[in-house]
Amino acid sequence: MPVSFWAAYVVKLAVLGAVLAALYVVGGKLRRWRFLGAGTSRLLRVVETRVLSSHAAIHVVQVGPRYLLIGTATGAISTLGEVDSFEIPRQDDLGV
Repeated sequence: MPVSFWAAYVVKLAVLGAVLAALYVVGGKLRRWRFLGAGTSRLLRVVETRVLSSHAAIHVVQVGPRYLLIGTATGAISTLGEVDSFEIPRQDDLGV
């Protein structure tokens, strides 16, 4: 017995919906697990990231009480310098 065009269309939409829902759930789980257990750290925190190009970025990273400016590019990570902590605005000042 041949299946009508519309019945096949509805089945394909249902399968697509199920796949998208599964990807959404898996993505949420990976975000919670910090992608395979890379969890949060009490000593290390990325304060801000600015993408410079598709292959380069700079990051302000808090390491304990210090703030470091880190440059990343394809296959390379460099410490560009240290930022004085008084130059970093507090979250209260930003309205966060």
